[in-house]
Amino acid sequence: MTFKKLALVSAIACASMPAFAVESLDDAALSATTGQDGIEMNLTLAVSTNALVHDTDGIDAAYQASYGSAGAIVVSGMAINAGGVNVRIDAGDDSASTSATAPVLNINVELTSAFTISTGTIGVANSRRDDGAWGADGTITNVINNTDIVIGATDLNIQLGAAEPQGNMIAINATVTGGVTLNGFGITDATGGSTLTAGTIGATSLTILDNGGTDLTVDIGIDVDAAGLEIDINQLGSATGMDVRIVDQYLGSTSAGIIGDVEIQGLDLAGTLITISGK
Repeated sequence: MTFKKLALVSAIACASMPAFAVESLDDAALSATTGQDGIEMNLTLAVSTNALVHDTDGIDAAYQASYGSAGAIVVSGMAINAGGVNVRIDAGDDSASTSATAPVLNINVELTSAFTISTGTIGVANSRRDDGAWGADGTITNVINNTDIVIGATDLNIQLGAAEPQGNMIAINATVTGGVTLNGFGITDATGGSTLTAGTIGATSLTILDNGGTDLTVDIGIDVDAAGLEIDINQLGSATGMDVRIVDQYLGSTSAGIIGDVEIQGLDLAGTLITISGK
């Protein structure tokens, strides 16, 4: 390389250095740089895991005194698969004043295509927590089949902070394209009845849609307070409720015979409040 070429390369390198300097960008600078405030993430999810929920004091004596040792709810093979998950995060306040006291963090999650959750096989086992350890011992008795929950394109909005302008911590107010479908659902009686063989209440699929429609309208608010997790169903389905369509309903096993397809029309849950807490 000649001296002239070396000098030219050095000059270009020096001129470019400021562009690579590390700087702290505030929200205004970020807006000027990207054309949009806040943070945006685009995700393709492929997640799998096992999970255990330990009931450390067993079953309440009012129900069964001999089962006071710790038990575990065991979820095996839970998975989430989805493409086109867009997450947008913003922070704001209700006033520019330095004395404003209502800041809020807004997280919007948009599902641009079908979102599949595999619940995994759900069973029960002996918990090792009453031995001071973690995990489960012995046989895991499966009680619920692995179920694929397919949710069509939709979005939900989460707000955290001193204010929730939308009225709830999590607000799902959307139309779910194609509704919600559960594939392979089944609840198993592991000990069975007179034949002492396991039997299952199950179906090939279960789909929830607007009454007479092809999508599912959802207006649900979710909050957490001292009483527990609250799910407030303002609307699930159209103004006349929702339709539930069950394909290949069976009792016991498919070899014992399939009852047929079951359809529930106009099921209205508007105004239902569900509270979930520990005991």
